[in-house]
Amino acid sequence: MKKIMLLLSVLLISYSVNCQVKVYGFNLNGANENAPNTSLGTGTATVTVDVGLMTMRVQCDFSGLTGNVTASHIHAATATANTGAAGVATTTPTFPGFPSGVTSGTYDYTLDMSLNTSYNSSYITANGGTAASAFIALVAALDANKAYFNIHSSIYGGGEIRGFTCTLNSNSFELHSKLDVYPNPLKDVLTINNKTNKSLKVEILDLAGKLIDSKTVNFNTSQFDYSYLKSGIYLIKINTADKQSTTFKIIKS
Repeated sequence: MKKIMLLLSVLLISYSVNCQVKVYGFNLNGANENAPNTSLGTGTATVTVDVGLMTMRVQCDFSGLTGNVTASHIHAATATANTGAAGVATTTPTFPGFPSGVTSGTYDYTLDMSLNTSYNSSYITANGGTAASAFIALVAALDANKAYFNIHSSIYGGGEIRGFTCTLNSNSFELHSKLDVYPNPLKDVLTINNKTNKSLKVEILDLAGKLIDSKTVNFNTSQFDYSYLKSGIYLIKINTADKQSTTFKIIKS
């Protein structure tokens, strides 16, 4: 046991030295669910992990859900990055105080990750048996894009909107937060509200990464006719001249 605790301490110190605070972003929608659904709900979430303090701040804004919220969690770890399903890693039955019985809401809460109660008990059991070992496993899953933020509803019990993690630097997070991309699901015309005051290169790709279309726009609000696309899931990649980049996933109905 002493050897195990020593190893955990070394790993925590290693994490702490390399990156004391990590920020993860999540783009939540029905297209990201497993399997994808046609919910018009959208949301964004930011998770800020302080490795040294063993805290995790969870911030979330969501709206337009089809059903009323029943629960919300972080799930980990999927077998493959950015796809698949996994069990609940964080506290059950839901994040403390997360909005319930509503279709839109805002949340901001900081969890003490040194406490067993901040995790699903089965996640602790499967990841070393202690809060410290579960914390290391959860941070590793977040880093590897094998964890996702999920909002469950009365209509979609398995999850109405979700998003996988991406580690955000300050530039990419700023870009993502200053763009509105809608509607999602998309029928014909996609609108992008650009609050960056920068020109944008907008690319649409299929899930295999094949480039379908690329345009450069200089307007605050731009519209793109994608009526020619077949039904399916696509990626909207947006770049700026100073090499900021972010990606949105959309459903073409």
